[in-house]
Amino acid sequence: MDPEKCLDFGRHYGETWGRVPVRYLHWMVQVGHTQQDRAAKELKRRGSEEVPELDISKHAVDRASLRLLNDWQQTRRWDEGLYSWLLRKGLEALEKGEKEDTGIYVYEGVQWVFQSLDLVWPTLKTVIKRDRED
Repeated sequence: MDPEKCLDFGRHYGETWGRVPVRYLHWMVQVGHTQQDRAAKELKRRGSEEVPELDISKHAVDRASLRLLNDWQQTRRWDEGLYSWLLRKGLEALEKGEKEDTGIYVYEGVQWVFQSLDLVWPTLKTVIKRDRED
């Protein structure tokens, strides 16, 4: 196996560098992996050198589109689509929300469920609208 073309180690063994997930490449650079230079080169080739602050899962976008449209419409900025709103609100939830459990924050009547808080950047896995307690 040619290490210039394929990974010869780890979770993505045998994958071509072009198919390795961006998150894994960022992790390699962050931890100082022996192949960090190659990972950085691949990130640059893809135009993905910047590390995002938060990853949003497809499930979270789907869930928000079904359960949080009213919240989005009432609190979004004029140029903010649902994904960008989730990104902003998710980061706010991490910063200002009330931590309920590992990876779960309550913010503005919504449970924000995160995964991988200890890795390169967290992932918003889902959002759950909470019933109001009057």
